[in-house]
Amino acid sequence: MSEQSGQDPVLPPAGADQDHSELHRLRRKLEHTRQSLQQTQEDQSVFMAQLKKTRRDFLAIFDSVPAMIWYTDRQGNILRANRCAADSAGAAVRELVGRNYYELFPHDADRLRRLDEQVMLTGTPVRGQVRYYTSPGGSVRR
Repeated sequence: MSEQSGQDPVLPPAGADQDHSELHRLRRKLEHTRQSLQQTQEDQSVFMAQLKKTRRDFLAIFDSVPAMIWYTDRQGNILRANRCAADSAGAAVRELVGRNYYELFPHDADRLRRLDEQVMLTGTPVRGQVRYYTSPGGSVRR
């Protein structure tokens, strides 16, 4: 026995086996968590690549549709517009986003907003409708 500690120097300290076992368990758990995190990061990378491709595909279709498509909020602010909508308004897409119906189409804004609100309230799109409106330049367009 060691005179200072009162323990036999050949035997491990009391509870050492439990400490070693707990340490081993925690290391296994840490390794499992690390592998799980790595897999999650790889899955996220794959998901982000798929999301980017889906967005590119959506924008290609959205901008090539031969119909005016506008996304607006309830106040009439344009959140997104396709090329056809921008062309019909005589502006670039980036010039439309953020602008308000009332600013762009002061003569027709109330009528257009009522139609849009109907879609927002019912969730049912209006199909086959031709909208005539006065463009910012003063010409009647559809």
